[in-house]
Amino acid sequence: MDTDLQPLIQVYGLSETLIVASVEKGKTTPNSVGKLIPSTELKVVDLTTGVALGPNEGGEFYVRSPQVMKCYLNNPKVTAEVFTEDVVVSRRFWPYDLKGNLYITDRLKEMIKSGFHQVSPTEIESVLCSHQAIEDAAVVGIPDSTLGEAPYGFVVMKPDSHVTPENILRFISARLAPQKQLKGLEIRDQIPRSQFGEIERKYLNDHVVQKLKK
Repeated sequence: MDTDLQPLIQVYGLSETLIVASVEKGKTTPNSVGKLIPSTELKVVDLTTGVALGPNEGGEFYVRSPQVMKCYLNNPKVTAEVFTEDVVVSRRFWPYDLKGNLYITDRLKEMIKSGFHQVSPTEIESVLCSHQAIEDAAVVGIPDSTLGEAPYGFVVMKPDSHVTPENILRFISARLAPQKQLKGLEIRDQIPRSQFGEIERKYLNDHVVQKLKK
């Protein structure tokens, strides 16, 4: 065994920040991407009101630092959407804790707008994967006549597992708030992912929509 191996650390950066915006230093915190690097400021705002939020309140984050680029070349429209003066709008959903550790939860475009709530598909996927019979999971938002959108889940079962979708729905019902309950659940052979390992949510969403139309 190579005793010189170093532990992995998590960092986070955007193309628009040129280098990383946060990095883990010293003792790592589970699921965190570390703390802001020097000369970097962060503001987390409410998705609806735009009001600045405090620790442990998830929202869209804005980053300001000397390394933030000024604009996209020859693309003023996108520049206006992403930059506010010297601040870059991340289009990510995350909170920070009292110690300044940052946590990325989801891309905003993947958040499920269920009634007045912003529901994180990643949170529901994490609960699904905590079930001993589930190997992989994905959650997307599908149209709902009452709420606008509702979560819908897909799971891959471990070999020789014989748990039914009804069993799984009962499992998560005790662990998630009402707005995070799944409207439906489908067992699949695999979860479609990109070459980078990202869940292909659009494919899954289109699949459900077509299925519901039949």
